[in-house]
Amino acid sequence: MSDFNRQHPLMIINTFLNQLRNLIVPFLVIFFINFQADDTNWRSILLGALAILVLTLFHGFLRWFFYRYRFESGTLIIKSGIIIKHRRTIKRERVQTTNTHAGPLLRVFNLVKLTIETAGSKGEAEFELEALKKAEAQQLMDLLSGESEETHEEEKSDATFPKYVFAFKTLFIAGLTSGGVGIIFTLLSVAVSQIISLAPEVGEWMLDTIIGTSIILLVVLLVVVIFVSWVISTLRFLVRYAFFTIERRDDELIIEHGLIARKRFTLKIYRIQAVSVVEGVLRQPFNYATVELTTAGASGYDKSFRVIALPLIYRQDIQKFMRTFLPEYNVNFKLKSLPKKSWRRYLFRASVYFLLVLPLYFITPYAYLLFLLLPFSLILGHFRFKDAGYYIDDDVMIYRFRYLARTTAIVQKPHIQSLQFDKNPLQRLRNLTHISMHVMAAPSRVTFTLKDIDNSQTMSLYRWFSRQNVLK
Repeated sequence: MSDFNRQHPLMIINTFLNQLRNLIVPFLVIFFINFQADDTNWRSILLGALAILVLTLFHGFLRWFFYRYRFESGTLIIKSGIIIKHRRTIKRERVQTTNTHAGPLLRVFNLVKLTIETAGSKGEAEFELEALKKAEAQQLMDLLSGESEETHEEEKSDATFPKYVFAFKTLFIAGLTSGGVGIIFTLLSVAVSQIISLAPEVGEWMLDTIIGTSIILLVVLLVVVIFVSWVISTLRFLVRYAFFTIERRDDELIIEHGLIARKRFTLKIYRIQAVSVVEGVLRQPFNYATVELTTAGASGYDKSFRVIALPLIYRQDIQKFMRTFLPEYNVNFKLKSLPKKSWRRYLFRASVYFLLVLPLYFITPYAYLLFLLLPFSLILGHFRFKDAGYYIDDDVMIYRFRYLARTTAIVQKPHIQSLQFDKNPLQRLRNLTHISMHVMAAPSRVTFTLKDIDNSQTMSLYRWFSRQNVLK
């Protein structure tokens, strides 16, 4: 790759489609304004729109023609710009992750989009190649990682790297228990509300239908809507994580998945800031969990910088998975529980919301129905206390806490940015403390909080983190 190269001509179509997406709203505004006018010259409008589309396509061609790259002496050099010329250089040492993504159009032509992240990437990739042949993308990734073609072929022939292929049956169970039904249900509700706002007569018809319908039919309708939401949520999960594979190769994790849009994500182990074992409400009763990675930069995978290392796994198999793919985080889950005096504070936090809405009880007679949720809130508060705990194992700290899902976070000491200790006046009386652990996840940070631990436990955590033997 010592000579300057251009991408596949499909980049022209990609640029055209992206620009067209930005033009849809202006086109619709112009259409509706002129639709109401009596003297509209539709021929001029159509010719103008056609001219804009031709210019947009020509701009895509010029962008493709002037966008060139090459790899020379450990440096990636990019030239771009139609009028204003740009030249960028990215040294191999700065490259953190390389990812590929293949949408439906790219897969038709057996192409991929290559994204490159560097140490300075914040929120988005440093560099993208929108349309590359798979062989060219692989060659460029090998050059950026310092591998020669001979080394790559030897690694492929050895085939000694651990690799896990997700079974479809397990993936289907993961989709059923993903918890995305609430999101789909909310989206359906928003869609219905928008239809009603745009067409009030439809809303009146729906209201008359509901009033004239029996309670049993309404319950059946609600069950049907929830079932449809569940099916859509499951299908969405299957499409996103189909053919999920994870492979450990030296100091890298390679994750690949997707049915329609195929993603391949390469993550350096040292960029992992925390490993989280998440047990959802639907999964915990069946001893299922998800393994997530919090990373210092992973915008090519997820904007929240959380990487799914395994969509679903039996709780009993977690340590085996850790030994194989993440031995740096293979620890025993021997957690220290919270003191019994914290139990009342967890129950208080679970019920205080009902006190805050107390004025509603004097405004509407139906506010008392909120009290039907109080037992569930108290049960949730009890389990938040029961599941909470921590453990220190040499240079690794384990936090376990619960909001709705139970989360066990494993963090190495060098990746902890800070430990924050907070006490309010009531906690001082009970000798309790909130502890917040901050880890880096550029461009922001992630916080794991453990509430109401005993002061003696706080001291041991402080000594461990500050490397001091005596705390005065």
